[in-house]
Amino acid sequence: LAAIRGSAGSLRDVNIIVRPHPDIELLGDEYESQEIHFPSMRGAKGFVCRPFDDPRAIVLKTSDRARQGLFECLFHSAAVVGLNTSAELEAAIVGRPVYTVIAGDEAADGQTSTLHFHYLLEEQGGCVRRAADLSEHAAQLQAELDAPRDSADIRRFAGEFLRPHGINRPVALVLADAIEQTVLDG
Repeated sequence: LAAIRGSAGSLRDVNIIVRPHPDIELLGDEYESQEIHFPSMRGAKGFVCRPFDDPRAIVLKTSDRARQGLFECLFHSAAVVGLNTSAELEAAIVGRPVYTVIAGDEAADGQTSTLHFHYLLEEQGGCVRRAADLSEHAAQLQAELDAPRDSADIRRFAGEFLRPHGINRPVALVLADAIEQTVLDG
């Protein structure tokens, strides 16, 4: 947050949503959270916390029942930042650019040490642009704001990596066809 707010250009004024994994506690009892409801999603709710001294940065936690909340956050973002998360792939599905900072195993166990992380990197044909440090990361984000990437390349990767039978074809149909074919061949 400090690197972004200390940067030059329009990046320093962006809104920031930090979305922890649904299995991780929000921030504990030391920070007050506010329950929110999504009017267009019946029964869906989330929790917002403002632990930063920054009016344009929040932590938003949604449950699995409010997956649409994650979609809305991703879809309406100019860019998505993650260490090594399925949200990076979900961002690619909706065509959003994805960025990461190499954190090292002591800071983010499971980032560079996982096999699949490397498949996601742009230099390996993936959709994630990596930075070695926060100043490079801020420069990448500013460049994205100045000249947004074409989402076609990002969605192409998502299609090839996640949905080789077609990004718009429901996975349930592909699975059902595979099960049926296995039974018939069986």
